Amino acid sequence: MIFCKITMREPDENSGQYYKAFYNIYSFMQLSNLAFHSLLESASNNDIKEFIDEHNGRITNNDDRICVHLLGMGIDARGLYDKGDKSNVFTNVFDTLSKKGLSFKYTLEFFLNLQEFILIYALFEDNIKAIIGNPKATQSGLMRELEQFIVKKNKLTIFTDKISEMTGSTIEAYNEIKSLWTYFTIIRNLYAHSAGIVTDRVLGDLEKIKNEIGDFCNKKNFLLLNIMADNDEDVLNFLLEKEQLYVITDCQLNFFRSFIVYILEALDITI
Repeated sequence: MIFCKITMREPDENSGQYYKAFYNIYSFMQLSNLAFHSLLESASNNDIKEFIDEHNGRITNNDDRICVHLLGMGIDARGLYDKGDKSNVFTNVFDTLSKKGLSFKYTLEFFLNLQEFILIYALFEDNIKAIIGNPKATQSGLMRELEQFIVKKNKLTIFTDKISEMTGSTIEAYNEIKSLWTYFTIIRNLYAHSAGIVTDRVLGDLEKIKNEIGDFCNKKNFLLLNIMADNDEDVLNFLLEKEQLYVITDCQLNFFRSFIVYILEALDITI
């Protein structure tokens, strides 16, 4: 696992409280992720399989132990915990994913990536709502309201120039920020509302912005796009399969992380 944009510009005495709060939580999040990924890199698929098999048994044993303790307190909780055989719960999950060609190790990496994606999205969303002073702002309208906020301060050109400078002209216009946010919101909602299983609605939402995002990608230097993502894969994926689990890749997560961090850094410097 290679992180592209992992660190953020350190807050200074002029930084807003929102930036300091994001910086602290984000930094701890990255430290935790580095630790988990480091542990994963040092483990083989067999190591992970043995760990899963070991913990399968602990689930059943733990339920039995709880029942014994509660019975000692005069509480019969067997009905609450006797829900069938749990001895293979982890194995069954990974076996299902392995049928899709995903190894134990890759599957765990995917869930770590997914967790980071969801947390960064939520943290960023809350911070932008705090900046614009509207806790009820919708996801779809968030970047539009941020634009209005920046315009009121007569800083839109300065802000977009700073974003362009930071990203090596990968992102040059505010409309590109709005388009990218829309794309990542669709991916976020895919996981939040259908557990990552691609639906007709997701495919329809992606189709609506495909040309818009496609224009963005076509006119950009893909070398620069991939530098932001630290990979040579497609940073924006539109080839999703209906009723299949969508797996966010390292490349896409790296690009998303960079995208979010650059926005907040540019806001902190210019607004």
